[in-house]
Amino acid sequence: MDGRVPTDDDPGADSPASRRENPTDVDTRERMIKRFLRTPGPAALITNPASCSESISLHSTCHNAIYLDRTYDCAQFLQSIDRIHRLGLPEGVTVQIHIIRGTVGGQPAVDHLVDAALLAKEAAMLDLLQGAELRPLNGSDSLAKDVDGDRSDLEALLRYLLGEGSGS
Repeated sequence: MDGRVPTDDDPGADSPASRRENPTDVDTRERMIKRFLRTPGPAALITNPASCSESISLHSTCHNAIYLDRTYDCAQFLQSIDRIHRLGLPEGVTVQIHIIRGTVGGQPAVDHLVDAALLAKEAAMLDLLQGAELRPLNGSDSLAKDVDGDRSDLEALLRYLLGEGSGS
């Protein structure tokens, strides 16, 4: 499921191009999620953080997440984890988050750069949330600039692409 799948409130879900014999058969995000949550036994929902970042609770039945590809957007990543790890989890449930970091020829791939940037951003966000001194991240005057990646992220990516760094 990605951004191409309409939501229930998306006017495109009712367009003639998306209609089936029965209009309730149109796969919307909400219907796909309900189907996933109601499936008895093991089930998989393949999505990206952007398409499932808000207004979705998976914590009652989903306890494993596998991240194959992430962006530099730390807030979106953490929010996607909150879809399955939140207050109200059944007692004794363990949530497992698996992050895949690829390698190329045995060397770290770009996934390691993204992982390092996200860990640093998460630490900075936790500092802010836990009452640390308020200050801009990485010297930026705009959190919006820091969310998607900053100059150091770009420099690390360029060094990696030019073969000048290990990517870790």
